[in-house]
Amino acid sequence: MINRNRKIRFRRKKSPKGWVYLLILALVIFGIKFFWFRPAGPVLNGDLGGPPLTTAEAALEPAPLAAGQVSARPVLERTLGLWARALSSGDYSQFHQILSSGWREQDDPKRLAAAYQPLYPHRELMEFFPRRGKLVVLESRPLTETENSKNKTLAIRDTLGPESPWLVRGEWRKGRSALGFNLNLVWEADEWRPAGLVVEVYKLDLQKR
Repeated sequence: MINRNRKIRFRRKKSPKGWVYLLILALVIFGIKFFWFRPAGPVLNGDLGGPPLTTAEAALEPAPLAAGQVSARPVLERTLGLWARALSSGDYSQFHQILSSGWREQDDPKRLAAAYQPLYPHRELMEFFPRRGKLVVLESRPLTETENSKNKTLAIRDTLGPESPWLVRGEWRKGRSALGFNLNLVWEADEWRPAGLVVEVYKLDLQKR
């Protein structure tokens, strides 16, 4: 049975805005204290070395290269670039300076010019190296290593050394023409120096590629 004489009162729900304002004010005060009064630079203390790296952290550190280990591409671009410039100008004095001591003593700039004279008609093609075309490494390995005769694959190692001497064989392709090269390198005077360079210019068979 419903009592119709009962007075029903509706209470107004308190608004939570007051608590929201207090929370925002507290965050603002905390932010001002943390950011505004933070020191401008790093704080140094007596222990500058820090804790030793864990095994996982140490694995992220790059391992130092052994003596003579460098990327093959910059060595190729420098060597072939100076050779191509010498072929174009006929002046091999700058190319002669980067050679190994043994090759430098054996051939002076004039003898180098005479040795590479048959390639002089291709000097205009060489002027594009290395800005255009594609430099492809076909073989890169220590000179003492032999190719894998079982599966007829050639060793290609992107990093030269630390073994010396080193053999790099490849092609620089421009259009339908290619410059094939066999480059012998030795580690001397803290850098890789050419000890021999055999080059040949030929036409590519694009159907086989």
